[in-house]
Amino acid sequence: METELADSIAQDIVTAEQQNGQEVTVDQFTANVEARAEAQIAELQELFGSQIDVVAGQVLDNVKSYGASRTEVLDGSAYVGDAHAIGAAAYTNMADRSVTYDTSALDYQLKDEGYWKRVNEHERIHQEEQAGEYNLQSVIYVDQSGVLQETEAGELVEWQPSSQANIPSDLTAEYKGHVEAGEELADVVGDDQIKKALKSGDMEGLQEEILDDQKVEIAKAIGVEVPEDEYAMAP
Repeated sequence: METELADSIAQDIVTAEQQNGQEVTVDQFTANVEARAEAQIAELQELFGSQIDVVAGQVLDNVKSYGASRTEVLDGSAYVGDAHAIGAAAYTNMADRSVTYDTSALDYQLKDEGYWKRVNEHERIHQEEQAGEYNLQSVIYVDQSGVLQETEAGELVEWQPSSQANIPSDLTAEYKGHVEAGEELADVVGDDQIKKALKSGDMEGLQEEILDDQKVEIAKAIGVEVPEDEYAMAP
């Protein structure tokens, strides 16, 4: 009985902090939960005295264990906010490289820790392996079926972490589309060239490489006549 009551009190405390609406770091969030628990326990002890001591101890143990479990899965310096409002579990602000997790990442009972570890790795890739600003917003190329394609830089930005950090069941239809677009380009130019452009921000350089490698293919795709000797020199 005491265990169930302590669990219920701890869960209510976490929910109240989630509904607080203030954007704080994960570390601050869990500290706030502990502070709320201590305050609530003090109120209960005033009302019920030593009768509540066992439950009080269990509540404090529960919230401390909860806080420790979250910092094992999430980046303690990342923020907690309403990422779900933009259809994301988390997002990275590339201006200052800060990450914001959705409040659901701080649920009392985290249903799938593996999922949130993958989310954390997804955002790390944005933070550490991408420039955030690009000198060209899309690149064109000819796919393996000979069709001219245009891929937005934003799709490649999401292709990299989604394909490296996530599994298909993590991804919405939109993010699966980003992965497909990135894989189609990677089939032509290779993963490393795209990642290099994402790291440096030099999408123009990537486009130049594509144009050099696919001069004949692009000309054919857009209906431009190419002299026969150029076809002969094409790889």
